[in-house]
Amino acid sequence: MRRGLLFLAVGSSLALGGCIGGAGDWGLHARATVTESRPLTKDGAFSIENTNGRVEVTGWDEAKVSIEAAKRAVSDRALEDLQVEITGEGDSLSVRTRHRRSYFFGGAGRVDYVVRVPRGARVHVSNVNGRVEVEGIAGAVEASNVNGSVDVHDAGGTVAASNVNGSVEVAMARVDAQSKSELHTTNGSVRLTLPADANAEIDARTVNGGIGCDFDLAQESRSRRRLEGRIGAGGPRFVLRSINGAVSIDRGLPARSAERQPAEAAPASEKQ
Repeated sequence: MRRGLLFLAVGSSLALGGCIGGAGDWGLHARATVTESRPLTKDGAFSIENTNGRVEVTGWDEAKVSIEAAKRAVSDRALEDLQVEITGEGDSLSVRTRHRRSYFFGGAGRVDYVVRVPRGARVHVSNVNGRVEVEGIAGAVEASNVNGSVDVHDAGGTVAASNVNGSVEVAMARVDAQSKSELHTTNGSVRLTLPADANAEIDARTVNGGIGCDFDLAQESRSRRRLEGRIGAGGPRFVLRSINGAVSIDRGLPARSAERQPAEAAPASEKQ
């Protein structure tokens, strides 16, 4: 059974001290935390849209989504106007930051998200101001930002990562044979790390910046700001673009299998 739209507006507490720690928190004294858990199938679709604040999405082996949203605002009233909207469950779930009214000079506040989703889920993250981090997702990942970095690590499916003002960094744990991934930014660097034993097609270009590659490429076509070629047997395609920034393709560790091994038990002395 799917639950309908949920608006979460929780009571706030007033911090009488100075500004809350962290960049972009000037004068955001009012704070509140929203927590929610919803079931999501292991290959379901998850999306999150934020305006101001950090977004962290991590894969885990549970068939559910855990959401923790830390809200910051200039006043209790502004905090109530800053809402976390959660919709759906089962095969599709979305989270969205909503502002019920406009505030000047950052008064709309910020929301920092820490989210855990099924490892095989399809993940879409959209942000405007703040860092985007996605880790441990075997399904397709789409991550975009305007001001702040985009980091995707331990990925196993197709990755579409884009940015305007900030870097894009993607590290693949394994490469899907059918994938076509695209990494773009306007002002910033693009870094792709592939498994040492990867097979891939590379198409990398920059306007103002250099290109570096740790792999030996077959059928290589290279200039100062363009690099095309094949790694190993080729196949999966990676398109890398930057206007103002360097582009690099790094060699990582050998690819890991899609199924992770259970973590080793901690020694008895560490369980206390």
